[in-house]
Amino acid sequence: MDEKSRRPEDTPFKQQKLKAWQPILTPNWVIGTFFVVGLIFIPIGIILRVESDRVVEYSIQYDGAGALTAANGTQGQYTVVNAHGSTGCQLGKESDGNKFNLSQHSCLLRFTLDQDMKAPIYVYYQLDNFYQNHRRYVASRSDEQLRGTQPSSLSDCDPLIHTPKNTLKYDSISNTAPENGTWQLNPCGLIANSMFNDIFWVNSITSPSGQWYGQVASYPTSSSSSVEVVNLMVQTGIAWQSDIDAKFDNIPAAQRLNTEMYLWQNPNYRYIIPAAVGQARVLNETAWTTPQSTAYGVKSEHFIVWMRTAGLPNFRKLYGHIDSDLPKGTTLEFLVSSNFVVNSFEGKKSLVLSTTSWFGGRNPFLGIAYITVGSLCMVLSILFFAKHKLSPRKLGDTRYLVWKNNHNSADAEPSKRPDDTPFKQQRLKAWQPILTPNWVIGTFFLVGLIFIPIGVFLFEENQNITEMAIQYDGVNLASGAQSDGAALQNISSTGCYLKSASEGNMFNISEHGCIVQFTLQSDMKAPIMVYYQLDNFYQNHRRYVSSRSDAQLRGDADPNLSTCSGATMSTTVKYNSTAELAPGTATASYKLNPCGLIANSLFNDLFWINSLTTPDGTYLGQTDAYKGKEVVNLMSQSGLAWKSDIESKFKNPSSVADTDLMLWQNSKYRNVIPAYKGQERILNVTGWTEPAPLYGVETERFIVWMRTAGLPNFRKLYGRIETDLPKGTVLRFLVSSNFPVTPFEGKKSLVISTLSWYGGRNPFLGVAYMVIGSICIVLSLIFFAKHKMTPRKLGDTNYLVWKAKN
Repeated sequence: MDEKSRRPEDTPFKQQKLKAWQPILTPNWVIGTFFVVGLIFIPIGIILRVESDRVVEYSIQYDGAGALTAANGTQGQYTVVNAHGSTGCQLGKESDGNKFNLSQHSCLLRFTLDQDMKAPIYVYYQLDNFYQNHRRYVASRSDEQLRGTQPSSLSDCDPLIHTPKNTLKYDSISNTAPENGTWQLNPCGLIANSMFNDIFWVNSITSPSGQWYGQVASYPTSSSSSVEVVNLMVQTGIAWQSDIDAKFDNIPAAQRLNTEMYLWQNPNYRYIIPAAVGQARVLNETAWTTPQSTAYGVKSEHFIVWMRTAGLPNFRKLYGHIDSDLPKGTTLEFLVSSNFVVNSFEGKKSLVLSTTSWFGGRNPFLGIAYITVGSLCMVLSILFFAKHKLSPRKLGDTRYLVWKNNHNSADAEPSKRPDDTPFKQQRLKAWQPILTPNWVIGTFFLVGLIFIPIGVFLFEENQNITEMAIQYDGVNLASGAQSDGAALQNISSTGCYLKSASEGNMFNISEHGCIVQFTLQSDMKAPIMVYYQLDNFYQNHRRYVSSRSDAQLRGDADPNLSTCSGATMSTTVKYNSTAELAPGTATASYKLNPCGLIANSLFNDLFWINSLTTPDGTYLGQTDAYKGKEVVNLMSQSGLAWKSDIESKFKNPSSVADTDLMLWQNSKYRNVIPAYKGQERILNVTGWTEPAPLYGVETERFIVWMRTAGLPNFRKLYGRIETDLPKGTVLRFLVSSNFPVTPFEGKKSLVISTLSWYGGRNPFLGVAYMVIGSICIVLSLIFFAKHKMTPRKLGDTNYLVWKAKN
């Protein structure tokens, strides 16, 4: 009996003979496919974009950098913030968080609707710069524990399984004598124990007619029904039903351990997570505003929503929904208890109101993506159609075949000839266009047609940038560059002009000081950049660029200083502070730290905002408040240098030797570079106008200087104004002139400028695009006229020159 064959059955599936569609990419197929895709995608994109624009959305940032405060409480046309307590919703440090005290950290967020909002209206909290997708964070949870069983091991929760020592455990909200100890967390893990714990309540609502309803008033949602204002926002139905049913359950009471701390016992979450079924609310204290039915502990939907981690660092999570329409003109006010600290990771918190469309919330990206892809397909179809018509190629033309001779035989020696492949025989396909008149004319015309609109757009964007500049020192000062609205006023007889190097580094406003005044000719939107400009200073000189010790700048203990040629030692007096000489210090020879020509030619002019006059004529001095800030502090000294430079290239040494001359001890820079963190300002003497956030080589103005310029005329960032300034505002800078430029025939200028999406003011790029595009259009017209006036047939044998054989 024959053994059964192991060969697969002779079926199309097992013998891999299933039918497959292998399209032949003929020109008609390619052109038609691109055209049809474009024809489908563009209308879809337009529909999606229109639907996205119909979504009504309002957002207020109430904590983190750039958040609203009581003083600057206007954002757009529809939001106002009124801060309660000493700091409002702003939390400065970790110890400010988890207070649950409205008298310390709370605020009112008021939305005045300028459009109708149809139910359901979703209420989100938004976190920026919070990485829920970090590998270690995402894995730190026990799904077995979250499902309501006591797991055999909690290793999945590493590194957060137990509370710190001396943690208080509360039995109830009203408990005034909590237990103190170290507890096993239930649930454990980083996700569960970093839960967002700010609380939002609907505080009041004002109808378009002006009728005001407080928290406990009944607000009519229709002609036959009403709801308590605080309960206008529903906090159920916000989590996935599958999560609620299958993934989260509380530990049965019989299995709970006294050594564990549950969410409702945790001081960080006891006002967010109910402890039992039917637990009553405490108005403006508990997150729940109605008695709880079954949603307590890990079944609380706020907790379940948080446990579904976000994939991006900026994300929104659903807090509640309003199931009543709100007409245009309604004012909705939320009371916020701020407890979740974001300042430690440079984050932001916002409250968002949004309606939805049939495909979700507001998201213009999808519509733009469809329109962009559809437009590209249409353009490609037109290009391929033009190519096919201008230089057609017949499908299956045998002239393009390469015939291969068979030289193989059974007894022949193996040939050393390379394989007959396009790569080894150098027959790879290449496009060698025949420059026919149609190709040349069409190409020039198309390039011009693309470049000119791009150039016009870039030029217009550049014109929207507001920039003002004035020269205040250097050669040809009397005829120096000066923008409309800019003026220079001398304080002393010489003002800011330094005649020679000996007049530099005085730090004396009465001898070498001036006031630069800018009267704004148009609105300037934040951020407004403040630059100093140097002309004829060659930072790119070979010897200058290389004169530095990167190891010393990184704070290494024993750096190589051989690269600091030209500036390693100095014979001078060492200062121990901004105000006075070190006791008993005399002139001596010191090692420069940092060494090198770059570090020791640091720009040391000082600029302060001296005063500001508003468009209505109100004069504000240096210490007066403008939009919640001292006038002198409107210009921030942080956010100037590259983050990579700050984090990895500049670090102060761990110890300072007596033989070293540090920046803050140097007579040239002691007023520019702080000596330690938190060093207090001396008004109109020190470069820092607030307690110094950084010191030494970590100071951002020093780091900006150390990134050398490539051209002799350059600007460097000195500060940034994070407040909008309207047209007609008069901004005055007090200048202490210390950096001499006359010896090298240089110039110094002060510049203020807004930004566009592609940077500062620079008309060159737009002009270049327009010039190149115009040249291409002119060339296309010239070649077209030439072709029409004296045409020449392609491949005309009359133009061939025949060469006779010798």
